[in-house]
Amino acid sequence: MAYIERTYSVEALEGVRGERPRDRMKFYLSPSVAGYCARKLYLLLTGQAEDEADLRLRHIFRDGEIHEEAYAALLRAAGVEVLGEQVPADVAELPEVSPSEFVESGRCLICGEAVFENALHGHMDFLVVNPETARPEVIDHKAVSTAHFEKVLRNARDRARDELFRNVKPYLVQLGLYMVTLSGAGSLVLPDSGRVVFDDLDEVGGALIYKNKNNGAQMEVRFRYVRSEDRLELNEVAVRGADSGDPERVERIFLGYAIPGFHRKVSTRLARVREAAEGRLDARELPADSWQCAYCRVREACERVFLGAVYRSAREHSEIEPDEELRRLMAEDHRLAMEILRLENLREAVRERLRRACERLPEGGVYVAKVPEGRLILTVGRRTSRSVDLSRLPPEELEQVLELNREYGFIRETVSYYPVVRLVRENRGDSPRKSKRNTASLRLVRGATNPGS
Repeated sequence: MAYIERTYSVEALEGVRGERPRDRMKFYLSPSVAGYCARKLYLLLTGQAEDEADLRLRHIFRDGEIHEEAYAALLRAAGVEVLGEQVPADVAELPEVSPSEFVESGRCLICGEAVFENALHGHMDFLVVNPETARPEVIDHKAVSTAHFEKVLRNARDRARDELFRNVKPYLVQLGLYMVTLSGAGSLVLPDSGRVVFDDLDEVGGALIYKNKNNGAQMEVRFRYVRSEDRLELNEVAVRGADSGDPERVERIFLGYAIPGFHRKVSTRLARVREAAEGRLDARELPADSWQCAYCRVREACERVFLGAVYRSAREHSEIEPDEELRRLMAEDHRLAMEILRLENLREAVRERLRRACERLPEGGVYVAKVPEGRLILTVGRRTSRSVDLSRLPPEELEQVLELNREYGFIRETVSYYPVVRLVRENRGDSPRKSKRNTASLRLVRGATNPGS
């Protein structure tokens, strides 16, 4: 077979490597990032961290765009009027600022439209006309993994309000700000009408669409924003395709949660980030969304800037120069931690070789090696797993499955090995109780290795 230097998968990944307009843009506050951790926003805004997308992430982003394009086609096929896709939108950073007071500061390199110094600039996925109310609504589409899809669905089913808000927070804030824009607190640019302001909509509807990329299931999280009360409501979740037994079934979960003062809260939070970035506020006063830390791409910079206090939500420490003794203990603790990590990695490599060696050992054997401290005993546990669970089948079906397997061999069996090495010390100097226990252990080992003794 000829060696293929480049493969289709490599070419597909390379296809997203080219520079995008957004790559030439300096980081700025926008609806899509307004739900980030405040400390992450501060680091990105001050240039102390970068959130650049590598080749893998770019491919994920492009995959999401393809799902959005497919969803737009489905909306139109269903008779929904789509007023625009990736609609340029600007929402007032402060609730008291009206669109007429926006101050232009440049042009967006993505859409070419004006951006304003006192507004957050972004791009709505879809602006549609609700078929029932004939009013414009915002749709934000997210193609997600099965794990994230099921986590959000589980939160909704369990009415776990805090967990649900936490898992949808970045998307919720983004969609909520676009709904605020549509209520008259901002402006947007439509393909046929140019820049417009909807100033007659006190109540605005919106939907966050989750698509499970693995099985096509869809979940619609319905929102409503009331401008006169500055209240964002999470009213309902509708799911279709999540039930494998009945893919057509639509499950509806009514919630009725609300975030009072939504626009004001987001504005206040972003204002504090700006104050910290401009040196008017100690950055350590910014709260940390610690639940995001494990997955954060700027965590290393955060630990460096905030002196390891990543999980703290307020300023809880001062930077103090340690004395010589404390410095020595800190260095020794770090050295030992690194040594433990090195030994753990080394041991894991040895255990992997030990597991492979166990594959050729006879079943039921116990191996004993003499060492200066006593005797090392190796026992091997084995567990066989099948690709098909036969334990719950009734006898008549089990026989049929086994007969088919004998003919076609579709059931795969995997044997896993679990070696356990332990030390049995000699009796010298042991207490009577230890001596008796060790003698019994050695007798058991001798019996297992030499049944005739």
